[in-house]
Amino acid sequence: MRIALFTPNLSESRGGASTLEHDLYYHFLKRSSGSNHEFLVYTNNPQGLEVGTMPQNVRLVEFKANSLRWQLLSQFIRGAQDWLLPFRLVNCYSWFEKHLRSEQIQFVYYLTNSFVSCNMPYLYTVLDIEMLVTPGFEEYTINGEFERRHRFYNEIVKKATYVIAANRTGKEQLIKHYCLEEDRILPLPYAAPRFAREGASIKKDTKILTKYNIRSDFVYYPAKIYPHKNHVGVLYGLARLKEKYSIELDAVFSGPDGGNMEHVSSVAKRLGMQNRVHFLGLVPMDDVVQLYKNAKAMSFLSLCGPSNLPSLEALALSCPVINSDVPGAREELEGCAVLVNPFKPDEYADAIMRLLTDECFRNKLIENGIRRIDRWTMSDYVDEIFKCFDLYEQVRRCWP
Repeated sequence: MRIALFTPNLSESRGGASTLEHDLYYHFLKRSSGSNHEFLVYTNNPQGLEVGTMPQNVRLVEFKANSLRWQLLSQFIRGAQDWLLPFRLVNCYSWFEKHLRSEQIQFVYYLTNSFVSCNMPYLYTVLDIEMLVTPGFEEYTINGEFERRHRFYNEIVKKATYVIAANRTGKEQLIKHYCLEEDRILPLPYAAPRFAREGASIKKDTKILTKYNIRSDFVYYPAKIYPHKNHVGVLYGLARLKEKYSIELDAVFSGPDGGNMEHVSSVAKRLGMQNRVHFLGLVPMDDVVQLYKNAKAMSFLSLCGPSNLPSLEALALSCPVINSDVPGAREELEGCAVLVNPFKPDEYADAIMRLLTDECFRNKLIENGIRRIDRWTMSDYVDEIFKCFDLYEQVRRCWP
């Protein structure tokens, strides 16, 4: 079967989606050489994706997006015909659709949530639908964002041949909100990314503290600074830790501003913590590894699930994890992270205190975390994708 992989933004940094995309591509190349399928990889950076000797059944294609004007015009023409007529009189095919047909592609796989219309069977990845599960955040509601996302998923997910969900919780959410048939959804949990697994063997280096002017023990939170990431929850928890146990820890945040940094800074100032909060922005992966290794804990207090990569990164790097007890967290982290109510600073303070004072508990969490990481890898994830290809091939042989 001739299969297209759509991964246009692989060279860009888009947080967890970018990390997942890079790892999927790496393991896909390793797995594809033993496959009978032929693959075309559509990307905006084909030269940058040539890794050593490419498998003979894999070819890179530069993705050429249509102009915004053409995209809007074609969407309008298609939509108007679908609304007014029983069939389309004019088909406005994009460059991508034309190229797929010229290459006789039979199935399309979207590695993450990037999507352009293809008018053929496809496998789509849904990272989350939190605008429906936890809709009260500004980033999900302003400027028509909720309506845009809901329209997008309502069309794209329902039209997909198969859909990948982040885990069983994500699968249940898709069934509930989009009425999908259960056997069309593949619940594939994230696996620890390659940089974290390889970083496990790297020695801890305290020079990272000097580089970023971190002078005290700290907790680490790598996430774009959106409201739903709940960075203020970490600050309230650390303030409660000082008040309750007379222990001060710094907060180190890495990741770009999602529009909420000013508010987080104002909360830190109000709590008297302005000198103990470090905003690092985007940092190199080598530095991320050392920040995990030097942190007393990784605090992922996001109010949204159903899965988050940083917690798995921390487990792979033997950094204890304090994670929000949101839907999906127990499924992935039970027994290898401290799960807390993200709205209760006391729970967070108690969790930090136990990690600082109970070495047996801390070591047990780390051991359980490493076992969790070894139990499911990105190679296992990609193997399931190839099983999906093989399954659909039995359907696709029904027409030329």
